[in-house]
Amino acid sequence: MINEGQQAPDFSLPDSENAKQISLHDFSGKQNVVLIMYPGDDTLGCTKQLCAVRDNYEDFKNYNTVVLGINHENAESHNKFIHKYGLKNILLIDNGRKVIEQYGALGSFLGHPSTKRSVIIIDKKATIRKIWRGLPSHQEIKLELQKL
Repeated sequence: MINEGQQAPDFSLPDSENAKQISLHDFSGKQNVVLIMYPGDDTLGCTKQLCAVRDNYEDFKNYNTVVLGINHENAESHNKFIHKYGLKNILLIDNGRKVIEQYGALGSFLGHPSTKRSVIIIDKKATIRKIWRGLPSHQEIKLELQKL
């Protein structure tokens, strides 16, 4: 389980094209990272959450922050989701939910593994600055990014 103030565990996952591995350490010393762990592509809550990122993308850029969406869906599902809603952030594939588990976002639904909606802010030094379980507002996220 992770806690605020500790070093973020590094990970490497394939992107939505399944062509490139994206690692947390790719951003170390360069950009802040917002991890959004979400249950599924093109579902009501997840669509609302990631479209809010799209609609406020300039705020993330202004705070030198990259947003990484992570769930277990495959490249085809991620790409359909990206193109349907014009998403601008990177979506990563956590097929075995290992990173989701590592970050404390693994749950269970009707006896099957599921992802608990989580938002985690990691600063340029790879320190976990804020953890939300659930769906924080864009304003809440923005206030935390202003502190960095």
